[in-house]
Amino acid sequence: MKILQILVFFLLATGVWGQVIDTFSDGDFTSNPTWSGSTDSWRISQDSIAGPNTSNAYVLKLDVSAGSGTKYLSTQRSEAWGTEQSWGAWIGRRSNSPATSSNRSYVWLWANASDLSANTTDGYRIRLGDNSGDDEVYLERVDDGSATTVITSSVAIPNNTSDLGFLVRVTRNASSTWTLYTSTLPTANGGGYAATSIPSATNTDINQGSATDSSYTNFDNGYFGFMAKHSSDGDHRTGARFDQLYFDTASDSSLPVELSAFTAYATKDQIKLQWRTESETDNAGFWIYRSSQRNGEFKRLNPVLIRGAGTTAMAQTYTFTDNDVEDGISYFYYLEDVAFDGPRNKSLVIQASLRSDLARKHLTRWSTLKQ
Repeated sequence: MKILQILVFFLLATGVWGQVIDTFSDGDFTSNPTWSGSTDSWRISQDSIAGPNTSNAYVLKLDVSAGSGTKYLSTQRSEAWGTEQSWGAWIGRRSNSPATSSNRSYVWLWANASDLSANTTDGYRIRLGDNSGDDEVYLERVDDGSATTVITSSVAIPNNTSDLGFLVRVTRNASSTWTLYTSTLPTANGGGYAATSIPSATNTDINQGSATDSSYTNFDNGYFGFMAKHSSDGDHRTGARFDQLYFDTASDSSLPVELSAFTAYATKDQIKLQWRTESETDNAGFWIYRSSQRNGEFKRLNPVLIRGAGTTAMAQTYTFTDNDVEDGISYFYYLEDVAFDGPRNKSLVIQASLRSDLARKHLTRWSTLKQ
């Protein structure tokens, strides 16, 4: 009997058609993509204890053995970044480790160098943690290592709150207008969003403010990153948590399709794809692409566009059967949705293969979620 081994990736929030930079679900940060920096001071924790406890969350965790300092990881996007962008991430703090002036969490949206702690680095970043009072979320510009606040969130997390998680999303348009969005921010210990939540226009709908800053406009070949400033206390040396980093070269948060699931399964000598949308806006339909290598050449499978639902707030389910498959070969698939006015967006890549050397049929979760 044949069995399908496949990545099954259920998007836990909608609107995720941008490129996922890392979800850390492969259990490391050494490849796909490769992160560099203070690598000895970070590890991947399978279960999240920051905010709502979540198993199999695979979060990036600060893990410093002794002392105080600033630790970071960065990864490069070696290509064009476009003239407008959007970013998203999950930020968490463990119990007994609230954000303070000595214990801060940073998500670097763009940096011009890999060393995020250097006094020569420029960029833009999100910061949690300040000197006094409640904890706002900040968008900062960094010039030669020195930070200037661009946006301060209009809503703050109550002072001394820990064991929390929340989502952040930032957009920048071609006129260099930046807008900071968050999920509903935690109001008590143990609150907020789980680390498995993916930032989207739906779950990060709190507009925390906008501002124009055109100090830097060419982000090509820049770096993403995470950074934590920590004190020497044991809880703070392991306090920072990060996950769900995504990026897109578009600032429009109203994406044409809100995808909530993309799966595949085997039936005899076929692979069936199934996907679900929670809503659609001006969606003409879908193309399906396949390759025998994750980074290989993808070819379109369907000769005719699979018709979408146009504009609807109702959930829709679609299926496609791939009959041209061989035993023992891994196949990689992605969806491309097409809007009536032309724009296209790609989904994540999923992997599937028929296997005849096992005696029963089962479903296996694969770890690599990046495109």
